[in-house]
Amino acid sequence: MWGGGKISYKLLPRLKFTEEMSAIISDRLKSMDPNYTAIHVRNTDYKTDFQSFFKRIVKKTNGEQLLVCSDDAGVLDAAREYFVAARIITVSQPPRSGGRPLHDIDTYASGEEMKESAIDSLVDLIALGNAPRLYVTSVTLGNLSGFSGLAAFLCDHKELIGRLLGHDIGTSHSNAGKGARRLVPLKFRLLKLLPRFMRKTLHWQ
Repeated sequence: MWGGGKISYKLLPRLKFTEEMSAIISDRLKSMDPNYTAIHVRNTDYKTDFQSFFKRIVKKTNGEQLLVCSDDAGVLDAAREYFVAARIITVSQPPRSGGRPLHDIDTYASGEEMKESAIDSLVDLIALGNAPRLYVTSVTLGNLSGFSGLAAFLCDHKELIGRLLGHDIGTSHSNAGKGARRLVPLKFRLLKLLPRFMRKTLHWQ
């Protein structure tokens, strides 16, 4: 939930998916080549300058199998057009919600749609965490989204994925020199040097 932050990292070792959820996630991921690069972009209620993000990583993804996860279907469309030298893959398809976030009940027409979206989010989370290389960036307010942060934490602590699922799904690759890369623009790193009350008065695009 919003505001979980690093507290949620301490909770993960105490959790385990149900057998049904574990089976769904494993089935959705079993066809993926284990050597892939992944990115996550939050772009509904929180916005991301994803065009600049794409420019920073495009050369690093040439020739790669690139998993793109987002709460915004438009970001997936843009990635398919931009990363022409990569093979774009997805494990879910976010709704075209007109900018409404996935946790907003008005985004869905039924309880079943809401359930499917929650399942998609968990599949995305494990797929991002299981990536040998993951790139995330800040939203325009300057911080990482909670989902990006959680995915990056899992990517750096892949042993937790096996615990959550109750079995290993193939994390034989080493994290040495790999794992998550948090590409926070310099202006936001400078912003964090300011007192909190001053940060709230600034908004950089």
